Amino acid sequence: MLLHKLKITGLTHLEAGQLIKSSIKDLETATINTATDTHINAYVQKMVADSILFDKGLLQIKKNQETEDIAKLDVERDVSLAAFNRQLKVYELAVNPEFITAYKTITIVVKKYKNLAKLNYEAESNGIDNLVDDFNSPAYAPHIATLKLEDFVNRIKTTNNDFKLKFSHRSTEISSTEHYDMKSIRKNAMENYNNYTQYVLSLAKVNSADPYYTAILNIINQTRKYYSDMLAKREGGAIALPANAITG
Repeated sequence: MLLHKLKITGLTHLEAGQLIKSSIKDLETATINTATDTHINAYVQKMVADSILFDKGLLQIKKNQETEDIAKLDVERDVSLAAFNRQLKVYELAVNPEFITAYKTITIVVKKYKNLAKLNYEAESNGIDNLVDDFNSPAYAPHIATLKLEDFVNRIKTTNNDFKLKFSHRSTEISSTEHYDMKSIRKNAMENYNNYTQYVLSLAKVNSADPYYTAILNIINQTRKYYSDMLAKREGGAIALPANAITG
């Protein structure tokens, strides 16, 4: 009796978490009574707890990434505002009366919103919406057209909309005060998983005539083969075959 070889270190955090979930679900699907063996039951209960921590840790990673994405989008809309202002400045020393009038008129509007980039996210979003509405209003749109600033206004609107969309869909399921160390969570989870599989393997060998441990070992190996094959395909190699040692 062998454990199907699996390079656990090759799994991503998400895949490692799914390995734990699959190990639990497959036992339930096969209607294995884990309470028959107190040690197996303890390992499974620990896997359940580990799975919950994995989900929270992964959510934290997602939220951190979203925070970075939101910050980048905020920079992009700030840059779009700066680009508009620089282009507007081109007309500061204009001699064409039409340009001078348009420049002075639009400058008055811009001054109303001069500190937009310093506001908090929500306030800046609302402020940019109002600014764009002003630029597109009958009173100012002709002047925007005169100075050929339509593309710059559209850029401001687009970058602000991109920001608002991302910001509105940010994760809120986890408190910002919670912190999960994925490295530690994974280390503890994999240690428990390895102990569980080695325990089942040992009992299956000692009690080869007992279908209880053999059935659990088969379930473990089916799950391990799935992830082993997945890693093999990712690495462009052949599908892994059963081996006599666990790797991870």
